[in-house]
Formats: sequence, C-alpha cells, structure tokens
Amino acid sequence: MITGIKNVLLFLVLLITQVTTCSAQSVLGIKFGSSYDYVKSRLEERFGTTSVFAKEGGLHVFGLTMGDISFNKGEFNFQRDDKNTYFNHAEFWKIYNSDEQKAAEADVDALYSLLKQKYGDKCGTFNTGSFLRFYWFGENPKTSEEWLGSVVLTKGDANDGVPRLYLWLKYGPIYYIDKASDF
Repeated sequence: MITGIKNVLLFLVLLITQVTTCSAQSVLGIKFGSSYDYVKSRLEERFGTTSVFAKEGGLHVFGLTMGDISFNKGEFNFQRDDKNTYFNHAEFWKIYNSDEQKAAEADVDALYSLLKQKYGDKCGTFNTGSFLRFYWFGENPKTSEEWLGSVVLTKGDANDGVPRLYLWLKYGPIYYIDKASDF
C-alpha cells in the first residue's frame, strides 16, 4: 500500500514538474505570455532605456549580448486582444562579414550546445540544403507538434549588395489567442 502511494506521489511530482517546465518557457528570463509593459520594463532594466525601441507593435533592442554572443538586434513581438498583450515571439540576429565563416560557425555551434543543455533531447538538426547550419530546440508549449525555436546560419547579400553571413536565433511564435484573430 505504501509503495503504491509513493508511486502516485512520484508521478504527481513528475507531472507537475513537466507542466511547470512547459508553461515557463522564457528568453532572457522573460516568460512567454508576459505583457508588453512587463517585457519593456525588463528589457530597459537589463539593456537601458536608450537601447529599447517600440516599433510596429513590438520592441527592438540593439547591441545585446546573450551568453558570450553579441547580437546586432533583437525583436520581441506580441499578440493582442481587446484587453491584453502576450509576448509570443522573439528573434535575434548577428551579422558577419563573408570572410568570418569559421567564427560564425563556431558561434552557432556554441549557441546550439547551450540550448541542448537547456532543452536536452528536445533538440536536433534539420538539413534543408538552404542553410549552412539549421538547429531546432524545445517544444512549443501551446502546439506540442512544433518546436519552440531554431538557430540558423545562412548566407545572403545585405542591402548594400555585399555578401554577409547571418546568425538567426528565433523563438516562437507561441499563439496565446487564435491565429485567425490577427486577421
């Protein structure tokens, strides 16, 4: 009888841990689903008010560091309903000159290694042939058949026509309200 109770208690602890882990997805310590005002205040506390800009309903941060990687830009996006805002999507970019491919590959691989530590077996590679590197990680807490984010290294021409390398770290989108509500 006591063994059965212990098994039930262990199951409940594991279930609660799993639910807490899935619902507490975050980036830079900011939980997805947080309000626009909360996210803005947290970003301004961390990066300063002169680095955080409101743009197109979202927030942009320039010159931010995550771990050992300095990103050129980060974007934080939100869903909205009549009363609330929900942080549901973040993207970060680092731009390299075309002759910095080894450094770019080292950064994307190091970033993926850190994400593997956080997300464990919910990580992998995706080979599309279109990217130098493509890694996915995590599980979307609202849509379990989708991953939480990706890390991509790609080549492309910048607006000035000069070839560059782009490291792109993306979280979400996580839909807190119906996707169709945006239309």
